[in-house]
Amino acid sequence: MTAIVHNAMHKNSGFVWLPILLVVLIISIIGGGAYLIAHRSSVPHITSSTVAENQSLTQTRSFVLSKDFKTLAVYAGNRPVSKISIADIPGFDAGYNGDMGSPTYAFDPYTTPVFNSKRNEVYFVVDDIGLSGANTSPYAIYGYSLAYGTSTLISTGMDSSTNLYLSPQGGYLVAYVEGEGGVCSNEGWLDVFNLSLQKLMTTIKQPVSNNVVSSVYVVFDRWVSDSAFVYTKYTETCATDGSTIITASSTEIFSVNPLSSNEALQKVANLPEIKRWLSLFSGPGSTSPSTNGAPVFDISTTTDGYLVHAYESMPTHTATFGWYDVNSQTGAVSNQTP
Repeated sequence: MTAIVHNAMHKNSGFVWLPILLVVLIISIIGGGAYLIAHRSSVPHITSSTVAENQSLTQTRSFVLSKDFKTLAVYAGNRPVSKISIADIPGFDAGYNGDMGSPTYAFDPYTTPVFNSKRNEVYFVVDDIGLSGANTSPYAIYGYSLAYGTSTLISTGMDSSTNLYLSPQGGYLVAYVEGEGGVCSNEGWLDVFNLSLQKLMTTIKQPVSNNVVSSVYVVFDRWVSDSAFVYTKYTETCATDGSTIITASSTEIFSVNPLSSNEALQKVANLPEIKRWLSLFSGPGSTSPSTNGAPVFDISTTTDGYLVHAYESMPTHTATFGWYDVNSQTGAVSNQTP
């Protein structure tokens, strides 16, 4: 009898607790849903074409652009960490169709921003999207401090396309700018910026000219160090109707900090053959015991760097040992002795 009563008590308790459990469950669902709704409402609209990450640095950020291109949200993983409004960016006059403070002034939807973790800054392009049908439109490159909420104008100009490339350690920024005009259809150049000075350091620019039937333009390839990058140079020969007849290309390296003449001389002096040659001058005052000559290095500049002439100067004449070309961008040394 006791066992039967015990089982009956379990059955009755189930009927008592079931409504309570259902109420708790409903409250939990409603509360969780409210949290999700509140959380989602703070996230800007995401479009797959405008989400990208800069993998240059150890810290990455992704960027989400609103539908009207007026708001740029910055994410660390799935967590929003900052939101930049176009209203936070001052307008500017690019000298084309008036002030960029017009209603069509917005973040460029075709240029991926880049994040510099060392400086906690975001770099992006803004332009007049209302002129998207034109061959070129005014643009500006800005740096925005996430720590202070302030913006810095880096560069302005006219373009049809712009891309940004941050060096691995965040010390330099390269902007590839593409324009239109001239006989050939392409015009592209690279602007290099020193971020610590926020000023243009170097421009590689060989635009199209209406007075010739060939053009040279350059395209960024990749960083090979924090201060040197590879780019491809294209040369086009065009017909008068603008069609391309021949296209040639070459890959080159550009260094933000090219070799000085002293550094070029040191590279030549470190060559094994030069060291062996210098060892012959073991006499007084580093002269040759047999010829009484002394080693001399003359250096001159070239389009790619330096040309070093190594020779022996003797009392009555000179004798060339070798000619060496030093590329100031790559540091490569080549023997040019005939």
